[in-house]
Amino acid sequence: MPTYEQLMTKARNLSRQMEDMTSSATAKSWTPARQEEFARLDADFKSTMADAGAAQAANRIQALMDPDDRGGRGNSASRIAGKGLGSSWGRDVADQLRQTADGVGTKALTNGSIGVPSPIVPDIVRQAEEPLSLLNLLVNRTATTANEFSYVQQNARTNNAAMVPDGAVKPTSVFTVEEVTDRVRVLAHLSEPITERLFADHVELERFLTVELQAGLLEALEGQIVAGDGTGENLTGLLALPGTTPVTASADVFTTTRKALTTLRRAGERPTAWVFSPEDDEELDLAREDGTTGQFILGGNALEATQPTLWGLPRIVSPKMPAGTALLADWSQVRLVIREDARLDADRSGELFTHNQVVLRVEGRYGLAALRPSAVAVVDLAA
Repeated sequence: MPTYEQLMTKARNLSRQMEDMTSSATAKSWTPARQEEFARLDADFKSTMADAGAAQAANRIQALMDPDDRGGRGNSASRIAGKGLGSSWGRDVADQLRQTADGVGTKALTNGSIGVPSPIVPDIVRQAEEPLSLLNLLVNRTATTANEFSYVQQNARTNNAAMVPDGAVKPTSVFTVEEVTDRVRVLAHLSEPITERLFADHVELERFLTVELQAGLLEALEGQIVAGDGTGENLTGLLALPGTTPVTASADVFTTTRKALTTLRRAGERPTAWVFSPEDDEELDLAREDGTTGQFILGGNALEATQPTLWGLPRIVSPKMPAGTALLADWSQVRLVIREDARLDADRSGELFTHNQVVLRVEGRYGLAALRPSAVAVVDLAA
């Protein structure tokens, strides 16, 4: 697939060819063959710009899925060119953006609604070889066809299995579960009114706005997963979830995080990744052996690794995490529920019509299910 830069170079070359044609003779004096050639160049130019918009959109959304650059580790272009989620997901989004563009012109967009490619739907997102963001960790995803959904939540886990002699009473293990009923919530936002003429004059604008609106939706969803307080239309995020495993701060961040790992393993959990705030992640990278001038504890690998780790587990950064708190979890025990994928709608009615303006909206409906809250450790780093 050509890169955004290659496509834009091609578009500029096509534009120059059309300019040369129009400057050499007036359109009225063109032969049918010349008119056909100009139409072919014009169609090629528009197709190339659509492809460029798709490539740019794939880069933009992939950057959101890996929001932490960290000196080059989060470069979206390298993610798309590399292995794992980055390459396959980026291509899927670019392909779907092109499909969206086919047959959906500016008038169609500004009169109704279209689906937009989303990294939330289960058949687009695949389990990543390298989990690059918090949303990538939520590989347990399910679609629902109703506003309400239910799931089985485990609240106690005590294994009393033992060797038993003949005739003795077998021990009873405790695996307490309960059915939890919840509902999906609407997550949405609008653009400001946009002059409709701009869509005709700038072919990339439609994709730019779609990507920006969807990026904002994903940022808000990540914030809800981390810190939603469960009131009103908010999800119950992991920091407000009852039944999680608390880990108190120890002498330093390394001692605290290692004890958190032991705490979950002792409980029989198999944690899969950390989530840190940008500030706490920076503290890990900059920690020195003597506190000031010695060697960095994590060494040069912390700056060079595609996916940094801590105690052998992937280290994810989320700007939605509050400084001084980290999450360690078996992320398969946290399920994302999708009722409606992200959808782009447009409105030109009422006063907007008289001003020749359009307002865009992107929204989706999502829920969160904690299958075993104790598999999530909330770690206090404020020693």
